[in-house]
Amino acid sequence: NCGRTSPPPKEDFAPPIIISTIPGNQSLDNSINTAITVVFNEMIDRASVTSETISVRDAMTNALVEVDIAYADSKIILTARSPLQIFTVYVIQVTTGVRDIAGNAMLNPVTFTFTTGSQGDRTSPDILQTAPGRGAVDIGVNTTIGVTFTEPMLASTISATPSPLTVS
Repeated sequence: NCGRTSPPPKEDFAPPIIISTIPGNQSLDNSINTAITVVFNEMIDRASVTSETISVRDAMTNALVEVDIAYADSKIILTARSPLQIFTVYVIQVTTGVRDIAGNAMLNPVTFTFTTGSQGDRTSPDILQTAPGRGAVDIGVNTTIGVTFTEPMLASTISATPSPLTVS
């Protein structure tokens, strides 16, 4: 390698920053089945994301909404375990307990709100991608099967119990 060495990796001292949310802050007429997505500028330490560090509450009653938490790269996805109430303002709070993978905490807590509308999501989920892919051959017996849907799914509606698989 001609005596050259790679520079040492840069140390990360920057705190994570929320760069967007879905639904957007103060947005109106959101679905009662909406998944709440918080997007950061970098990967987040999954262990730092708990019901203590990120929460969803009814703004009027302060009632905590029970959510399932999922992760995708720099996103945290919160899905309510039951449909949200219609015409209701919800408050999402992210505390300084959320850290990036280097251990840096958010500098300040962040709060955003959204309001639901009168209806739920009327679009059924569809399968976007499968692994192994359609038409795959010579699949190992211990291969993990994965399915990606077109929208977030309620974890309570997906069973880990093996069931007969139909292949077409």
